[in-house]
Amino acid sequence: MDRLVVKARKVTRTRGMCQWHGCTNIGTELHELISRGRTKNGSIARDLSYQEELTSLLCHLHHGVAHNPEARTLLFQANYTLYGYPAVFDAFKRLLKATIGGVGITLPDPE
Repeated sequence: MDRLVVKARKVTRTRGMCQWHGCTNIGTELHELISRGRTKNGSIARDLSYQEELTSLLCHLHHGVAHNPEARTLLFQANYTLYGYPAVFDAFKRLLKATIGGVGITLPDPE
């Protein structure tokens, strides 16, 4: 999956705004909710981690603080709102199928 294509789709879907709750900044950086280290088992898993439903568009400030479990939960919740829980769940399942031993996280429950 081409990161530039995914980023362009995210910009369109979010109207270019940062997905951090309450932020009004322009989103400039694509953040993978499943980090590179969790998809080291192959290029297929790496590519699947770039699915739109598993990424967030963030401003520089919030991208710098998004690398922790609490932030990941909040960003997954934002994607549930944007795409619907079933679409995010299906993207996550596709990623899990491509990994050996999983990714070490579970999807948070929708609120």
